[in-house]
Amino acid sequence: MELDKAQLDAGESLNAVVKVGGTGNLKLMELPKLKVPQSLEAYEPERGNDVKTSISGMKGTISDTYVIVPQYGGKYILPPVEFSYFDPKKETFITLNSGETLIEVNGPAPASGSNTAVNNSTGANKNFISNDAQFAFIKTSTDFIDKESTYFFNSTPYWVVISGSLLLIPLALLVRRKQEAIASDVIGNRLKTANRLSKKFLSAAKKNLGNHDQFYISLEKSLHNYLKSKLNIQTAEMSKDRVSELLLQRGATVETNKEFVELLASCEFARYTPSSDSGMQQDFEKASKVINEIDKQLKR
Repeated sequence: MELDKAQLDAGESLNAVVKVGGTGNLKLMELPKLKVPQSLEAYEPERGNDVKTSISGMKGTISDTYVIVPQYGGKYILPPVEFSYFDPKKETFITLNSGETLIEVNGPAPASGSNTAVNNSTGANKNFISNDAQFAFIKTSTDFIDKESTYFFNSTPYWVVISGSLLLIPLALLVRRKQEAIASDVIGNRLKTANRLSKKFLSAAKKNLGNHDQFYISLEKSLHNYLKSKLNIQTAEMSKDRVSELLLQRGATVETNKEFVELLASCEFARYTPSSDSGMQQDFEKASKVINEIDKQLKR
């Protein structure tokens, strides 16, 4: 192996030539590869042939020329290159060894502070130069992209969405018709409203079932609050005659009006007379019934 220079600056290039000469079929021979330390950048070799053919056979030299560029300053060892061939005269294999070659590079040392000096020890670590800062990080995993791009249009998810949307149309129509039917059911809606009102105004009385005095006080108060809400009158105007008059004007039947007035009188009377639990339950149910009937009969 030959070098055109053994001392150079960092970033400068040198040529290392691995050459074999002799007689034989040189053009078919493969030359050994040159191995360089990590901090030296080596390019693919250029093959050179200087072989002449005569009557006595082929004779000349073949070579591989490597361009080497050191990146950092220091001393580097190029390992020996070995070449083996068979000598027909001696009838044996002969191995040629180029020996180690030293390169001295002027320039800054690697940023990692690793030792780039000559390693005099033997073995595989002789030409190992640690330089973690020289190379960029190498990814250990790869994200592949499908060469055949898929589109949402006309795909399986696309048709699933379209089919689902078409199936939802009849369902939406059924729901709308149901809502329209409920809205057009005037009697049913008024009944529901009456039930809610009776529960709202009679909730306090229901809690006091079993407590005679508190039950009838709560029941009478609930009936008064209901009248204030429906007839828009004040407590001072709440006489039986006035209540009866307003109920009849708003469309309540004579029978319903009579039941409501009797219920008010029963609450006043019961506060001063004892009553059983069954009697309180009957009055509570009667109050709930009368409120429902009035709410259905009163004109809006």
